[in-house]
Formats: sequence, C-alpha cells, structure tokens
Amino acid sequence: MGCNSIESDAKKAASLINKSIEQTHNLQLEEAEKNYLKAKEIINKYVEKNKTAEFYEHFASHRDKEKEQSAN
Repeated sequence: MGCNSIESDAKKAASLINKSIEQTHNLQLEEAEKNYLKAKEIINKYVEKNKTAEFYEHFASHRDKEKEQSAN
C-alpha cells in the first residue's frame, strides 16, 4: 500500500467527515450518518493495518484545507 493510496483515502475520508458535519448543521441527519460511516470505514482500514499515524497526518491536512476553502 503506497503513500498515494493512503493520501487518497485520507482525502476522501476528510471530505466525507466535513460533509457529514455540514449536513448535521443542516439537520440532514440520515445523510450525515451515512457519510460519517463511510469515512469511519476508510479510517478503520488503516487502524487495522497499524498505519493510523501516517493516515491521520494526511487526513488532518486535507480536513483543515477543505474547511479553510469552504470558509472563504
């Protein structure tokens, strides 16, 4: 599993988490839960493979970058 795979999955999970948070604020709770669970599934893949540190480094970067872009 290469770095590109981890980064790609981290970006997707971060996007799903941010979308879930936005949907929660808009009281779209079923959609928010679906997106959260999809993200959790991706995250768990790296927890099981003991690659959480590397994954979360990319995850946090993408999550924060996306938040900044949506704030502007």
